[in-house]
Amino acid sequence: MILEEIKRRNDDPQSSLWDGFLETLYRRTPYKNDVIGSTKTVGEMTRDMMVSQHDKFYVPSNMVVVVVGNVKAAHAEKRIKDFFGPLPKVPVPAQPNLFEPPSDDPEIKMFHRPAKQSHVALGFVGPTLNDPSQVSMDVLSTVLGGGQSSRLYQILREEKQFVWSVGSTFISHAGTGAFGVFAECPPERARGLTNDVYFILDQAVTDGFSTEELARAKAQIRSSWLFGQETYHGQASQWGFYAILGRPLLATTYLKELDRVTLQDLHNLLVIYFGSRQLSGAIVTPSDEK
Repeated sequence: MILEEIKRRNDDPQSSLWDGFLETLYRRTPYKNDVIGSTKTVGEMTRDMMVSQHDKFYVPSNMVVVVVGNVKAAHAEKRIKDFFGPLPKVPVPAQPNLFEPPSDDPEIKMFHRPAKQSHVALGFVGPTLNDPSQVSMDVLSTVLGGGQSSRLYQILREEKQFVWSVGSTFISHAGTGAFGVFAECPPERARGLTNDVYFILDQAVTDGFSTEELARAKAQIRSSWLFGQETYHGQASQWGFYAILGRPLLATTYLKELDRVTLQDLHNLLVIYFGSRQLSGAIVTPSDEK
């Protein structure tokens, strides 16, 4: 079943794009690896290997339980202890190195897949979740590519009409995060888009952003955050996400940190992490565009 899923995934242009994007950004850390594995690793997996993996990682010391809703904390805590308490006590598994320094050797991976359009993913590594600039990175990605009013969309989609869609996001990890620009465009524009995005970022380093862009990005992030808090499921998801990655209190301080983000913060992030280096990433083009 898993091998069939891997095969289907390998035929998907978006999967090739995502895998290539991570492989070019992450050279040293496990973030470069496919979560689902490969036909080789899955094919060579034995029962003993699976049991060993389960015994090592599926233990109470490595779990997070999130309870949100109309419950009494003392009652919920007792039920959790009754259920997980009798399980064998095992030390927390050692964590691999999750820090990835910026690369001075950028790489663009090319893939050819059955498709009618090209898919492009470009970016650079960013701060870890525990870094104070984590929230600022969310603002930066929103100013640059968070919707139709963003700079990337206005320049590449509206003004130059180089792409059909474009956006950017910051992917948070416990270790080094990733800033990514993702676009869909005509095949003849794909290779040149690398330079187009680079020049937009480089211009932002030189000219900065406007107070209007900053305010609009903050309002957009705040609205999305509050919308996610409207249900118990949304609250649990946010708490669980930050708890698993090692910074649970960010779920309570996020909006305050958002308010403190300044234009200078955005400039500093671009200088540190983009640094006018060439971008790494992946491009998927139709099979006949070779």
